[in-house]
Amino acid sequence: YILKVTRSSSCVSVMFARNDKSKRPEINHDEILQRDKYSVFYISKDGGQNAKSKKLFRSNAVKEFSYLCVYAKKGTTVEEALQKDGRFNDLKDFKLSEEEDSKQHMLCTQEVDNLDEKKVKICLYRQTNHANQKANSERCMAVPHLQEWIESDSFPETLELKKENFRKIKQSFSQTERLMKLLKLGESVCLVKIEAFKAIVQGTGFVLYDNFVLTNAHLFEVCMGLQKDKWPDHVKINVVFTFEKGEGESIKKEFKANMWGGVIPLDYAILELDVEKETKVPPGLLCKFGPSPKDGEACIIGFPGGNEKEIDPTCIIAKENIKEAVGKNLEEYKDSIFTLYSISQEIEKSSKDCVTYITFMYHGASGSPVFDGFGRVFGLHTGGFFFGFVKPKESVIEFALPLLAIFADFVVTLSKKTL
Repeated sequence: YILKVTRSSSCVSVMFARNDKSKRPEINHDEILQRDKYSVFYISKDGGQNAKSKKLFRSNAVKEFSYLCVYAKKGTTVEEALQKDGRFNDLKDFKLSEEEDSKQHMLCTQEVDNLDEKKVKICLYRQTNHANQKANSERCMAVPHLQEWIESDSFPETLELKKENFRKIKQSFSQTERLMKLLKLGESVCLVKIEAFKAIVQGTGFVLYDNFVLTNAHLFEVCMGLQKDKWPDHVKINVVFTFEKGEGESIKKEFKANMWGGVIPLDYAILELDVEKETKVPPGLLCKFGPSPKDGEACIIGFPGGNEKEIDPTCIIAKENIKEAVGKNLEEYKDSIFTLYSISQEIEKSSKDCVTYITFMYHGASGSPVFDGFGRVFGLHTGGFFFGFVKPKESVIEFALPLLAIFADFVVTLSKKTL
């Protein structure tokens, strides 16, 4: 049985033997791509030709934004990129049009290489009744056990649960006052760029206090084993803050940073910004720390893909509901490569000290702060439990590490350094 536990810049493959003899987990690493090896493009929340009334996205939460940032490895088709992204509904025979020229279209079977930095809309073909019937048939075939699930007793309960979850999200994060508060707190969130040994790693961090930034330690795996006195010669760390100016414009401030310290078991690292005395750094979020909620609403602010800052409202999965949530995501694979029981058991065990949820924040978002409905930051977004080689870029659920536990460890480390 295979489970891949992936943090936003590295993967850990956990192998389970059929003879139930315990084995050590094997460690595997994602390929770190240069910037010219992938394309980043932006899809409008509003549909284009023949798609204005079509439900294009799985979640209604995307209505809060004008565009959704998508990134994909060059050579990937547009259809594959949207499927791996996870936020889009399963679309067949669609095309993309640039907003500046709606007459020019790009087919979904074309590669994303020429889409870099472009803004596009999803367009659909005008279908005949026969084509509609065929498309509907294909959709039903693409979702195994859909009819049985709809007819089952659990479907109404599940549907009401999802409605209730999104009601809570809307209540907490759609109100103008709370949204503005989150945007203000988001000014303390930064893009973390690491260059070492010809590799480039990007993640997210946020100001802890003064000129100290908190992020994930696993972002620096490429530097592990390097003596601290050699870091200045081989490791370059920069952080970038983005401030919204209005009317779609933003200001960016970039600072050099040095590694102050970190703890691998808790997967956190502290960076110290190299700033002049008169230079202002965004306020720290230490005073906004709060306990990890057992359930309810949450919101992540980060830089997925190392691109623009994004906000993702989501729901916390209560401990007692983790097995059910995992089961729904793995249902169609239970009879193929791995068993539902073994994977859900491993996730339950590994996530007992974490806060779990569903989010589109994958690679590049490690180190993002996770806020509750009151604007308190309680978690450090760290990664997700991935399907494995069946869906290598899609996770079952994602998780955050509790900040109070991280800060308690940091205080102990700080006291030892000052003795």
